[in-house]
Amino acid sequence: MLELKIFVLASIALLAISACSTPQQQYAQEQRKKAELRAAAEQRQREIEGQCRNYGFEPRTTAFSQCLMQLDQAQRQVALAFSQRKAQESRCEFARSQGLLAPTRTGNFVESLQRGNEAYSACMAGLPPPRSMNIVCQRQGRDQVQCFSQ
Repeated sequence: MLELKIFVLASIALLAISACSTPQQQYAQEQRKKAELRAAAEQRQREIEGQCRNYGFEPRTTAFSQCLMQLDQAQRQVALAFSQRKAQESRCEFARSQGLLAPTRTGNFVESLQRGNEAYSACMAGLPPPRSMNIVCQRQGRDQVQCFSQ
């Protein structure tokens, strides 16, 4: 029986050790993640440049640079608004959970559920509807573009 326990403990220890990654493996994984992020950023840049070319702006011109800047700013604003909304939704979910966890007069779960849902609704009431991630640009004149999210 003791031998079986030792075997089981040794097996568990071996599995735990083999599940850990070496520093070299961790470094390789970090490098892969960095490469993926770089590739995504380069793809995003190519897409933005393609949009500006589609508007008829020539690369290496002031108008093209302005177009790139407008698109980038519009995308960043949309991403920031999306991030802020997600953070507020998270705070509202927390308010709901606090309502669920607080003791009630009767100890009734339905009362806790109701209170949690009311806290969530009150929190979300001031939140504007989600913004679209769709960005539209319009050419204005020969050298200008105006971008906004719909």
